[in-house]
Amino acid sequence: VRQAQGDSLSKLGVLESSRNRVQQVCRAEEEEADQVLAFHRQRRSDLERELSSLKRTITEKEAGLARLESEAEREARDAATMLKRLTEEGQSLRRAVEKASDEQIELQQRLDDVAKASAEEKLNFGEELDELRRAADME
Repeated sequence: VRQAQGDSLSKLGVLESSRNRVQQVCRAEEEEADQVLAFHRQRRSDLERELSSLKRTITEKEAGLARLESEAEREARDAATMLKRLTEEGQSLRRAVEKASDEQIELQQRLDDVAKASAEEKLNFGEELDELRRAADME
């Protein structure tokens, strides 16, 4: 009986150690995912600020274009070319913001998946630990 109890306690110790290692790995993965998510959130914020700045620039350039329409045809063509370039840059930045947003959603899903898997593993280890404890108590 003592031998069986000792074996059960040994198995329990191994399982607890294993559970602790898994929890450490999960915490490390969660921290890493949090860092990646923070990076992408900051990136998105930077891109949104840049987009806002470009929108203000576009608005200013459009107002300038209205004033320039009274000038020569060549100056109007030059202003239209500039507006087209700025619009393309705005669209490019808008796409970059959308991509960053999609990446943020994907990273959040990954983080949720890791958290869910971690919780499930924790629950499974808890159940196994309880079973071992009951088996140890029975012996």
